[in-house]
Amino acid sequence: ADAADAHYRIAKTLRAEGRYEEALVEADLAVAARPSYAQGHLTRGSILRRLGRYEEALKAFNRAIQLEPEDGRAQGLAGAALLRLDRPKEAVTYLEKATALEPEHTNHWLNLGVAYRKSKNNDAAIATYQKALKVIPNDPQLLNNLGVALRKARRYDEAIKAHEQANAADPYDPAIARNLAISYRGAKRYKEAIPIYIKSIE
Repeated sequence: ADAADAHYRIAKTLRAEGRYEEALVEADLAVAARPSYAQGHLTRGSILRRLGRYEEALKAFNRAIQLEPEDGRAQGLAGAALLRLDRPKEAVTYLEKATALEPEHTNHWLNLGVAYRKSKNNDAAIATYQKALKVIPNDPQLLNNLGVALRKARRYDEAIKAHEQANAADPYDPAIARNLAISYRGAKRYKEAIPIYIKSIE
C-alpha cells in the first residue's frame, strides 16, 4: 500500500468516528498523493457533504465521476448534493445514471423522485417510484413517496392504496401513517382518517 491508501484508510476511520475536519485533512492528502484516486475523491466529497460544504462536495464527486464514469454511488451522491443546492433539474441527470448503474439502491430512486417533484414534474416522479418498486418491491419509503406524488395528482384512491401498502410494510413510521390519513381526507373518507390522527397525537 502506498501513501494515498494509508491516508484514505485513516480518512475513512476518522469519518466513521464523526471527526470530519480531521478526516478531510487525510482525504486531501490521499488525493494529493494520487490525483487519479477516484475513491479518494469520492470519500473526500462525502466528508465535505457531512460538513455542509455541498458545492465543494459536488466538485469532488464530479472528479470521481471523471475518473470512474460507471460509479453509481458517485453519480447518486452528486445528484443528492445538487438537491441540497436546490438545483433539481441538474440532479435528475446524475440520478437517472445512478438508478441505471445501481438499480438496487433505494436512495437513488427516492432522490430521483424528489428531483422530479422539485422540477415540477410530478408525473415523472410517479413513474420513477413505480419503476423503482418493480426492482425493490414493497419498500415502505418508495410506497410512501409514491402515495404523496399520487395525492398531489389528486389520484386519491391510488394514493391510499400505496400508503396502505407502506403502512403494512412499516406500521411504526408516523410519517407514513400521517400521509395515509391525509390521503383518506383528500378522498373524503374522514371516518378512516380520524383514528389515525388521534393515534398520532397519543
